[in-house]
Amino acid sequence: MDSLPLTKPDWIRARLPGGEAWKKVGAVLARRGLSTVCDEAHCPNKGECWGRGTATFMILGDLCTRACAFCAVATARKGRPLREEEGEEIAAAAAELGLDYVVLTSVDRDDLPDRGALHFARCIRAVKTAGRGAAVEALIPDYHGEELTAVIRAGPEVIAHNVETVRSLQAAVRDRRADFDKSLRTLREAAEAGLLTKSSILLGLGETEEEVLSAMDELRRAGTAILVLGQYLRPSPRHLPVVRYLSPEDFSRLGEAALSRGFSSVISSPLARTSYHAREKLVDARAGNAVSGGAGRGNPRRVETMGRPPGCKLIRLSAAVEGGIIRSLSIRGDFFASPEAAFDRVEARMAGTALAEAGRTFDSLLAEEGVQAFGVSGAGVAELLMAALGDNTPPGTS
Repeated sequence: MDSLPLTKPDWIRARLPGGEAWKKVGAVLARRGLSTVCDEAHCPNKGECWGRGTATFMILGDLCTRACAFCAVATARKGRPLREEEGEEIAAAAAELGLDYVVLTSVDRDDLPDRGALHFARCIRAVKTAGRGAAVEALIPDYHGEELTAVIRAGPEVIAHNVETVRSLQAAVRDRRADFDKSLRTLREAAEAGLLTKSSILLGLGETEEEVLSAMDELRRAGTAILVLGQYLRPSPRHLPVVRYLSPEDFSRLGEAALSRGFSSVISSPLARTSYHAREKLVDARAGNAVSGGAGRGNPRRVETMGRPPGCKLIRLSAAVEGGIIRSLSIRGDFFASPEAAFDRVEARMAGTALAEAGRTFDSLLAEEGVQAFGVSGAGVAELLMAALGDNTPPGTS
């Protein structure tokens, strides 16, 4: 991977907050006294996710007892008192927001006898027993043994735990109480218990590509099913500096390498974080859609890419394609599209479209839904999609 200038490149652009969904998420969280990792960790995808009415709930308080050199969450030797009603408040918030997929994460609580595992389990159970059928993803600390068993028994669909960086950088990047082998143990125990497992690696901290590939291999041997690769972004001057910004091409290549190693679902893009598009990744993993990056009958190919086609702003595209037919499509980026709800309908209606008609159909749907769009076009979407699939002839653009 070639080094790039440390000036933040133009593909590192987060979506600005706005819209009614954003306001509703903020209001619900504030009224119920809930924290999110979106806020506490300065997540670059907050604008996009909140704008779509989703959020990742952070439990066990907002003070972490560990001090990782990359993380923006506030730290202290002792966390805040636990809120017994936290799980019920999250369940109620999820109902208000209409969520069918709830992601729970937490700070580390080394000051508690069970490190917060029983409270984590109670929160999962509260969401699962609320009667709405919501799936739960638990992004947990490095629990193991009885701690992990308590969480698993609560019934989450996915257990996520992050190794964060490659083996050689663990001591420099993570708190001294965390390490690569402890994280692998958590993932291995969860996988052996029959859970889908997920982990993520932040890139640009000084790792080599060989080290990233080695980390992938170790994660696969531990049974990890879902992998997320994202660019490290320095939260403040007191945190670790960025050593390099990887290009979209780097992320695409590493994503393909991950798929070739047998991960059942991979998201690899600069702004990707563990809970980004979490629900879609569960669907992929359950269906085995992305294994080896291949496509076939009943096995759609999943692609993630970004670029700036002629006449367009930066576009981030995620799609599932099977037999020349688009099965799902998500488009984000620096472009303007309003109203957002109508643009979401355009994305949904693209399902079932033949690749050969992708460009024309996209433009036609924008017009039918009354979307005002600047910086994105059917030709641009088709070009990105076909390039990611390995076909350099954009369909439906002539």
